[in-house]
Amino acid sequence: MDLHTHQELLRRVACNMNLQVEEVVEVEDPVVDILSAEAPSRVALPVIRTIQADAKTIWQSPVSIPPMAKGVERKYFVTSKEYKYLYMHPQPCSLVVALVNEKEQHSQQALAPKSKDTRRLDLFGGKVYSAGGLQLRVANEQALLSQYDYNSWHSMEKFKELVPQESREEFGAVVEEGKKVARTSLQASLDTADSAARTLASGIAMRLISRLQVSGLPPELQQTLQDLPFDGQGLFSEKTDSRLQSSYTNKIKTSRILLKGKRQNATFIVNTERIIVSS
Repeated sequence: MDLHTHQELLRRVACNMNLQVEEVVEVEDPVVDILSAEAPSRVALPVIRTIQADAKTIWQSPVSIPPMAKGVERKYFVTSKEYKYLYMHPQPCSLVVALVNEKEQHSQQALAPKSKDTRRLDLFGGKVYSAGGLQLRVANEQALLSQYDYNSWHSMEKFKELVPQESREEFGAVVEEGKKVARTSLQASLDTADSAARTLASGIAMRLISRLQVSGLPPELQQTLQDLPFDGQGLFSEKTDSRLQSSYTNKIKTSRILLKGKRQNATFIVNTERIIVSS
C-alpha cells in the first residue's frame, strides 16, 4: 500500500470514530516544491486513553517495573523447539566468560559479572531482552491475525452475486475496505516486529558489553566480538571463540616473527662488528 492510500485510510478511520487528528505537513526543499501541487502531509492520530493510562502507570516506577505485565506473556506463544530464545535468556557460553571469571577470580563460572555497575548493566540488558522477545511474539500473532482477517474478507467476495443488484457496489466497497484495513494491520505488525527485533538486539548488546568490558581484551577486539551475529543459541556468537583464538594466534605469530627478526638483526650486527674488527 502506497503512502497516499495509507493516509486516506487513516482519515477514514478517524472519521468513522470521530477522532480529532492533525495533518502534519512535511517540509520539502523550497527549490523543488513547485514540482508538486501541495506539500505531502501525514495523519497524526491521537493516543487512545487506555494506552495513555497504562503508560503513565508503568512510568511511575520505570526502573523497578518488570519487563512484562503479569499474565501477558502467557497469551502469546510460538513453537518453542526453534525459538527458545524468545522465552529463555541465552546462556553466556564463551571463552570471554572464562576470561571474566579468571579476572574477577570466580571459583566457578558466574552467570553475571562481579562488578556492581557491570552487573547492573547485565540485569538491565536482561529486562530489555525479555521485553523484546515478548514484543516479537505479539507482533507475530498480530501478523497472523491480520492475514486471517484478509482471508476472511476475501472469502466474502463469493457472496457478492447473492446480494441485490442495487447493493452490490456498496457490498464490494465494504469488502475492499476490509481488505485494505487487514493489509495495513499486517504492515503495522511487521513494523512492530522490526522494532521488537531491534529492542532484543539492544538487550543482547548490553549483556555482551557488560562482559567484554571486564574481560581485559583489547578495545578493537571487543568491538569486533560484540557485533558478531546473534543466532539464538547462546549470548555470544558461535564465531566468538574462533575469532578470539585467531586473534591470539596471530598475535603470538607476530610476536615470534618480531622476536626472530630482532635475533637475526642482532646476529647481523655482531657479525658486522667482527668483520670490522678483523679488518
